[in-house]
Amino acid sequence: MPSRVRTEAMSAFIGLRPDRQLLEKGRKARGNVAATIALAREIEAEGAANLTSLRVAVLSTFTSEPLQPFMVVEGAIRGFALRLLAMPFNQLELQAFKSGSELYASRADVIVIASRLEDTAPALIDEFLTLSPQEVDQHVGAFATRIRTLVSELRAHTAAPILIWNSAQPWLLAAGLADPAVFPSQASVVERANAALAEVARGTPSVHVFDYARLVVEQGLHRLVDRRLWHRARMPFSAIGLEAIAARTATYLLALFRPACKCLVVDLDNTLWGGVLAEDGPGGIALGEDHPGSVYKAFQRYLMSLRSRGLLLAIASKNDRDEALNVLATHPDGILRPDHFVAVEIGWHDKAASLRRIANELSVSTSALAFFDDSAVEREWIRAQLPDVNVIEAPEDPLQYVPTVDDAVLCETLRLSSEDRARAEMYEAEAERRRLRGGVALEEFLKTLEIQAEVGPVDVTTLPRVAQLLARTNQFNTTTRRYSEAQISELIASGAIVLCVRARDRFGDSGLVGLVIASPDLAEAGVWHLDSLVLSCRVIGRGIESVLLRETIRCARGRGAQKLIGHFATTVKNEPASSVFSDNGFSMLTQDRSRWIFDCRTDQLPLSPHIRVIIKA
Repeated sequence: MPSRVRTEAMSAFIGLRPDRQLLEKGRKARGNVAATIALAREIEAEGAANLTSLRVAVLSTFTSEPLQPFMVVEGAIRGFALRLLAMPFNQLELQAFKSGSELYASRADVIVIASRLEDTAPALIDEFLTLSPQEVDQHVGAFATRIRTLVSELRAHTAAPILIWNSAQPWLLAAGLADPAVFPSQASVVERANAALAEVARGTPSVHVFDYARLVVEQGLHRLVDRRLWHRARMPFSAIGLEAIAARTATYLLALFRPACKCLVVDLDNTLWGGVLAEDGPGGIALGEDHPGSVYKAFQRYLMSLRSRGLLLAIASKNDRDEALNVLATHPDGILRPDHFVAVEIGWHDKAASLRRIANELSVSTSALAFFDDSAVEREWIRAQLPDVNVIEAPEDPLQYVPTVDDAVLCETLRLSSEDRARAEMYEAEAERRRLRGGVALEEFLKTLEIQAEVGPVDVTTLPRVAQLLARTNQFNTTTRRYSEAQISELIASGAIVLCVRARDRFGDSGLVGLVIASPDLAEAGVWHLDSLVLSCRVIGRGIESVLLRETIRCARGRGAQKLIGHFATTVKNEPASSVFSDNGFSMLTQDRSRWIFDCRTDQLPLSPHIRVIIKA
């Protein structure tokens, strides 16, 4: 395994959250520079056992040190003990191209390239009206080349994820109000430069766009930027700007290092609609185009958008089941219908028990659930009974429901895969499979599914989903090691076998559902190590893991392997994977069952006779 591959930060942050007292302190400090600095010093001095340490190196074209206290506080609010490593001002290429630079010596977990178009392509800002359309094209091309070269050099030296800023519109447009009449307009050229930067990021493993342009739209350029500070200290941001940048950066880090929530469990009364159904009746609840019903309708519409991004929705409500389902199915202003929820727990029972049943039905742990309920009593009960559930503190004002859930960062991901978009439909198909099975014996049931598995090497098209699967999967995961896209690419370049598998059956396509990583032993010829075997919980128990193991053994044998050693690290969640090696012909190598061995010279390979296997070269 390459020495540069580091997994400590990625492995450590699995659902850890700061205590509520720290959360409250951090939120109270917002908007107050002195309070932020004091709290940052307190956090750095005292530390916090439940915060995950993370080193963030910032390469910038401006002075970035003032971000430090804001990064510490905003990071702590989201579960991180952040250490900001501010590289020398305006040394992008110098730090990237020098192998012994301060940047590489820092061994940063994340690298942020914080630059603005006025610094990296100044002619497009300062001299715009003097440029011909051809010269504009040349400058945009030169900017794209510079970014591509910079990112390529960084990637050659480190596998750390990279966040690279795009650019906001300039403080003043060169043509003023006439900009839309100019061809090309300066505003459109900034967008072209951002599109070129996004293309570079899409084509490079573990490189992601930090959407500074969007942040400016949300916050306002004149609020975020302080031109006096730029002239006095080469630091262009106001205190409001520094806080907003730090908060957004910490959110990106959550998307990088915390597995996304799989299911949001919501209440009904005063949550999806206003009022109490049992008291107000179907005609008395608030849900419609007029206030206050429009607020709840907007919240339903927002939840539907989260569903389309891959977040599953479920219900836990104390209500009459038939009446509540009838309102969901027939209310003329309802956005969410019963079939939009993967699990429905409506009745007068304990909500903690409801959440346990939902988790069991989805084959996930309760740590994969988030809970949103307007009742403070219910929220406290869930916190007490299921401390690993992400309980969102619902505000009193329903107008704040959307921003509150959005701030919880439930399903933010920096790569949106086809599996994400189709996740809800995949779970609906899984429910149909469970219904079909009934009392049928497993072997007979698997035959009726007509399963097809396509196995092949990981490439640029499957790399984002593979990294996502590694980050999110805890149950069928033999070692729970987490690798970024860049780290996986580095493993492949070093000679590792990295395979993935797609599965489908007569109910539909399950998407990319599994992967395996195996590497040669650098000290002992003929010995290979199975580093990771990961399978989506949606397909556990169907024999897909045997297909992956069989193809891994064949590939390793083709590269001279005589022995394949499978590694298993027991966690509180990966019991479903505990028998994968014993079930597939491996022999126990150590008494603690952490290492298993397979003789690659034998022809007795793992079998899955009910699966049609397609090998993709």
